[in-house]
Amino acid sequence: MMKTRGMILGAALIVASGFSMLALAEEPTPEWKAAAAAIQKLADDAGKSKWEDITKASADVAKKNELEHVMNLLKMRRAEAKVAGLGVGKNPGKIAPDGIEAKIISLSKKPMVKATLEKEQADLIRMAEITAAVAGTAAHQSPVQTKMGKKDPAKWKELSKDMYESSQELIKALKDKNPNAVKVAANKLNGTCTDCHSDFRDDK
Repeated sequence: MMKTRGMILGAALIVASGFSMLALAEEPTPEWKAAAAAIQKLADDAGKSKWEDITKASADVAKKNELEHVMNLLKMRRAEAKVAGLGVGKNPGKIAPDGIEAKIISLSKKPMVKATLEKEQADLIRMAEITAAVAGTAAHQSPVQTKMGKKDPAKWKELSKDMYESSQELIKALKDKNPNAVKVAANKLNGTCTDCHSDFRDDK
């Protein structure tokens, strides 16, 4: 009996310890919090800003936040992940996949069901506003200052602008509740990400 109680107590301590470690892993870093707050604020006006306006407004954000922290906001929102993104919508897991980049890829594959589009419209528009804000900020954060092979700062700015413009197209398609236009815009937006990764990412 004592042995059984000891095993139960031991298991409880292991579980409690696991939850404690998970809680620590889930706590956002100060850098993540800063980047998330700055991009969210910038996104408030990103949907109605011109490229010149968003790049001007995002200059200070780019200085205070590293490119890595800004781009990480597009990743999947997972409690157990060391680096998690903002996700799509306010409620984790309500919209799947719950990651901005992953959701854009999903939207690019086939037209949304009309009822789903209407249900998720507001959250998806906010998602596209965030990608527009990320694009405006990233324009100032080229990983190279001079051309190095395929890595060209001029190309970086061009791709950032393409990302911004396709985000605006996605916003319009979502507001119009046009499933086919959403698919086309999402495919274009995803294409800008793919092109950028092809030229600039070292871990592909």
